[in-house]
Amino acid sequence: MKPTSVSIKDKKSTPYHHGDLRQALIDSAIVILEEEGFKALSLRAVARKAGVSQAAPYNHFEDKNEMLAAIAAKGFEEMAAAQQLALQQSDEGKSKLIALGKGYVSYGLEHPALLRLMFGPEFAATGQYPQLSKVSNRGYQQLIDAVEEHITMEAGDHPPTKVGAAAAWAMVHGLTTLMIEGRIDPDLKEPEKRDAFIEQVITVLATGL
Repeated sequence: MKPTSVSIKDKKSTPYHHGDLRQALIDSAIVILEEEGFKALSLRAVARKAGVSQAAPYNHFEDKNEMLAAIAAKGFEEMAAAQQLALQQSDEGKSKLIALGKGYVSYGLEHPALLRLMFGPEFAATGQYPQLSKVSNRGYQQLIDAVEEHITMEAGDHPPTKVGAAAAWAMVHGLTTLMIEGRIDPDLKEPEKRDAFIEQVITVLATGL
């Protein structure tokens, strides 16, 4: 079963009225990012999208960069959840690597602008934003665990866990980027062909670890 996630776009027509304003601002910012692009993002634009005063975002974010960090953290949380769901639907060993990879690629294809922000140069060093650092490491730990399990179960020589995890991450992120940029056969836009192709590529990776 393909992992699913709730698109933030489902909330795009709902202005803020009550409840968690910080989350409403993050949701509105992601809608702007995905629909209009990074250049359209500003605290003022986010306030307007959420239906609150221009001063309201400053009660939750010191500046634009802090808001961007919160957006990136939200993306990592959703991606980790999608990967966790994929893991729960998989068997042991190699299939867990495949499930993680499919969850990663599927989330990236659904949220290309958010993915670029999550892995953009603005947050190469996440130590400045502890929550972002925490959630960005969650998915990587899932990968480390899956690689370790795979190495334990499969006979033969294997690379060190961190090397295997780096190789897996590089291939899966590269595949995601290539598909987002349209460098892969356009026929793969058909869901069935796309999912089969993703699984085949990631299976090649898992076989080599």
